[in-house]
Amino acid sequence: KLGYHETRVDDVVAAAGASHGSFYRYFEGKDDLFRVLATEAAEKLIGCIDAFPGGDDAAALHDWLDTWFGLYAEHGGIIGLWRETQFPDPALEALTKRVADVALARLLDALGERAVGDPLVDAMAFLGLVETVPHHVHAFGYFTQAEAVDALVAIIRRGFLGLPA
Repeated sequence: KLGYHETRVDDVVAAAGASHGSFYRYFEGKDDLFRVLATEAAEKLIGCIDAFPGGDDAAALHDWLDTWFGLYAEHGGIIGLWRETQFPDPALEALTKRVADVALARLLDALGERAVGDPLVDAMAFLGLVETVPHHVHAFGYFTQAEAVDALVAIIRRGFLGLPA
């Protein structure tokens, strides 16, 4: 709840129920911990983007969104930290930019010729949508995952792929 910049190693070990010694046995500091967690999350999220279903199979898109929501539930904290984007460590800033660049490139490929506007803007808007809606489901409970996935299927099919809902 403190955000990346305000969180200290003391906060991390208290939340994990671990000792400082255990923490420093595996990590040099919170930047190193973030780097490890972010790399793991990035691999899974980019793998999911790579599996974005082509074609016009609404059921496959529904299943893909369910998988995405599950990954968001697992890695939402890291995704939230990426939004802060101003890390004191240039390596963390570079990692964040690399993940964003790869995600956008993969989404450009996934949307391909089917994008209804500027492909880069479509990819950015798509990424913003699939980052924000799961956050509102998991963090605020504004609606259920099932309701959100059903709505996103219609929005993505109509708005991003130019298909009937």
